[in-house]
Amino acid sequence: MNTLIQLRGQKMVTLSIICMFLLSMWGVRGEVGPNFDNCKEYFYKDTPVSGLNIALPAPVETNPESLKPTCLSAYNPASPAYICQRHDNKYYFATLYDRGRRIPLYSAYKMDINGVPERGGSIVNYDPQLVHPELSPNQMKIKESKLQIKIYNKDHGCEESVTQYKQTYKLKWSQALDEDFGNYDRGHLNPAGHHGGDASKATMTFTNVAPQDKTMNKEQWNQYEQNLKNVLSKGCSSMYVVTGVVPGSEWVNEERVNVPSHYWNAYCCTDNNNIPVESGGAVCENTAEGVVEEFNTIPELQNSWGATHNRHRWWFGIGWLCRIPRTASYDLKGKGAIAEEHARARDHVDVNSFCCSFSQGDSCGGANEHVSKQCG
Repeated sequence: MNTLIQLRGQKMVTLSIICMFLLSMWGVRGEVGPNFDNCKEYFYKDTPVSGLNIALPAPVETNPESLKPTCLSAYNPASPAYICQRHDNKYYFATLYDRGRRIPLYSAYKMDINGVPERGGSIVNYDPQLVHPELSPNQMKIKESKLQIKIYNKDHGCEESVTQYKQTYKLKWSQALDEDFGNYDRGHLNPAGHHGGDASKATMTFTNVAPQDKTMNKEQWNQYEQNLKNVLSKGCSSMYVVTGVVPGSEWVNEERVNVPSHYWNAYCCTDNNNIPVESGGAVCENTAEGVVEEFNTIPELQNSWGATHNRHRWWFGIGWLCRIPRTASYDLKGKGAIAEEHARARDHVDVNSFCCSFSQGDSCGGANEHVSKQCG
C-alpha cells in the first residue's frame, strides 16, 4: 500500500515537473500578452487595428486582501487582453478580448481563399493564460484547462478548499464558459467556414465567440460570411479580415457576459504585390430582424455608419493602411474599375477621424509616424 502511494506521489511530481518544463518553453512566446507582436501577420501590413479604448476593466474580487494574490484568477490583469490564438503550438489569428465584458471585441485573420471550408466540430476550447499568465498559451478543452489550474494551485500553495481557488471558479472568472450564453448562439467572429483543417479547428474557442441572436447567426450574418468567402474574395491574392462587435446594454447569466448590439466586418483584398485592390465591410444589428448593411469601401463604412456611432470609429484604422492607389491599374476579373471607384471614394474620408483612429490614448494627439505624414 505504501509503495502504491509512493508511486502515485512520484507520478504527480513527475507530471508537475514535465508540465512546468513545457510551460517554461512556451512562456517565451506567450499567447496572452501586451500586444500582437507574435501574430501581427494577420493584419494588413502587420499593423493591428488601434485606438480601441472601450474595454471594461477586468473584474475584481471583493475583499481581495483576505486572499493570496498569486492564487486568484486573472489577478490585476490589463484589459483588453491581446490573444495570439494558438492551436497545437501554431498561431492562427489574433483576438482582442474584453475581460470586463467577457467577449472578444474583434478577431483578425487571413482568409483561406482557395481552401475547402470546414467546420472543426463544436466550440470547446478555452485560453488558460487568461487565468494565469504562467499557464499554457495553447487553446485547451475544459478538462486540460482544469488540469493546468490544478498543477498551478499545487505548485503555488493554493488550497482548493477556498472557493476562489477552485478550478472551475478560476476558469469562469477569467472568461465566458459554455453555460454563459443563455438563449443566444455562440457567434463566431473568425468563422470556421473561412478556413480549412487545423485553422478551422482553431476558431473553436470561447474567446472567439460572443452571444449572437440565433436567427441572425444562421441566416443574415451566415449569408454575408458565405458571400465574403465565395464572391467578394474572388480575384484577391490575399484577404485580410477583421470582424468584431459593438458592446451592448444587455447582459446574460447574471450580467457575466455582455450581449453585443451589432456585429461588424471590414476586409482588405490585395494583389500579388500585397497592394490593396478592394476593401469593404458590413454591419448588422444583433437581432432576428437585423439587416446586413454592406459597404463597398472601408471609407464608405466609416462615413456612412461610423459617423452615427462616433465612439466606435477605432476599427476603421485598417482603412487608413488599406488604401486603393489612385494610379493603380489592375486586371483581376474586372477589379480595375472597382479600384478606381475606391480611389475616388477615398477622397471623401474624414482625415481627422483616421488620424484619431491611429492616435495613442483617448485624445487625437500622439499619432504614430505613419499617420503623422498623412495628417501633417
